[in-house]
Amino acid sequence: VANIRELDWQSMKPNFFLVFPPDLLASFPATFMTSFHLGEADKSFLNRFIRAYPTVTVIEMDVVIDQIRSIISQVSAAIELVLGVILAAGGLVLIAGVQASVDDRMHESAILRALGASRGLILGGLTIEFATMGLFAGLLATFAAELSVYILQTQVLELGYSVSPRLWPIGILSGMFLIGGLGVFSCRKVVSSPPVALLRDL
Repeated sequence: VANIRELDWQSMKPNFFLVFPPDLLASFPATFMTSFHLGEADKSFLNRFIRAYPTVTVIEMDVVIDQIRSIISQVSAAIELVLGVILAAGGLVLIAGVQASVDDRMHESAILRALGASRGLILGGLTIEFATMGLFAGLLATFAAELSVYILQTQVLELGYSVSPRLWPIGILSGMFLIGGLGVFSCRKVVSSPPVALLRDL
């Protein structure tokens, strides 16, 4: 073996050439390849051409490109689904955690309000807390979605990989609004309950 060459089938071009004397390969079968542009109005010509030359194989690149676009669209939909499932699971875990600690939060809120903290201040603190949790949840969910796309494109489809710039802000903002909103909604008792009644239970 003199050398090894790597083929890039996505280029749709000859990857390399071998030069032989004219008569050396005359007795061997040969395959010829060429390319040409055909407008949409002349597509019917292909049917007549194939009937006239049945041994010719025609690859319509617009059809191939449409199939590739369809695959990419399906991959994008799968990414968004993975992102949504992860965020939904994070929201459910958050609700369960908040429900388990709601009594402690109510007592803490009662003490803060007794010391002079306003309802808006406590609500703002809860919003910042859960929005921060949503930020990290969105980051993790987006990273998991990007990792899934990387494995799918490079290992399964054997295509090139590029980071989706649109996915990151969508994932982060969705996590902040979803988990932040769910957290504040789950803690509505914390700021709505009278502090006097809560302090009696301490």
